[in-house]
Amino acid sequence: YNTIFEERFIAEKILNVACGNNKLHNATNLDIDPSVNPDIVGDIFKLPYNDKSFELAISKQFTCCYNLTEKAKILKELERVAKVVYIQEWKYCPWRKLGVVKKYE
Repeated sequence: YNTIFEERFIAEKILNVACGNNKLHNATNLDIDPSVNPDIVGDIFKLPYNDKSFELAISKQFTCCYNLTEKAKILKELERVAKVVYIQEWKYCPWRKLGVVKKYE
């Protein structure tokens, strides 16, 4: 999906949330895990940006790790910082099944 979003939106105005090792070129890549070397280490529930700072916020296959209440909070926070929000999610979370979901505090 990298090329599609980078062509349609101004790359510098894309926030790639919970990027892990799937970073977008010329976008702001945010993750809570510093070991993946994101541009910004941050908490998805309290993003360090002003309202509508980004044209697009992308979340790919990480929200499956959260319950519905947490997902609603994540969506609200993404809608706060971006004009457009794109979330891609697995129907069944393989990370949860494998027991590798990490919670950071």
